[in-house]
Amino acid sequence: MLAASYWHEVEATTLRFVHADTSRGHIAVRLFGRGPALISLGAPTVIADATSVVCTYPIVGGLLVGQPGGALTLEQVSGDPVILRSTLMEYVPRVAGPLYAQAQARLHSLISRRYFARLVREAG
Repeated sequence: MLAASYWHEVEATTLRFVHADTSRGHIAVRLFGRGPALISLGAPTVIADATSVVCTYPIVGGLLVGQPGGALTLEQVSGDPVILRSTLMEYVPRVAGPLYAQAQARLHSLISRRYFARLVREAG
């Protein structure tokens, strides 16, 4: 559920300009759902126990990726309050510096905030 909500939020935040194809066990994020992937993620590793759920996607390539490696992790930890995290680790963007900070990093942050708000709403 964490991953499905995240990819739904990616599409909603970008007004469907960006589509996440999740049909083959991995994720390919593309403009309008066509052409080369902006970001390709491998099959997720999911670890769940009584107190947490962690879903980690390895970054394997794409036009926005400078080199494969790193991961996107979505996490929920039970408690009072519940902790929600979206973490981008060891990601190497193709275009770094101010352009990355002003565009791609801000978009990731916006998507994450909307994703957390969606999870809170859905939890009721």
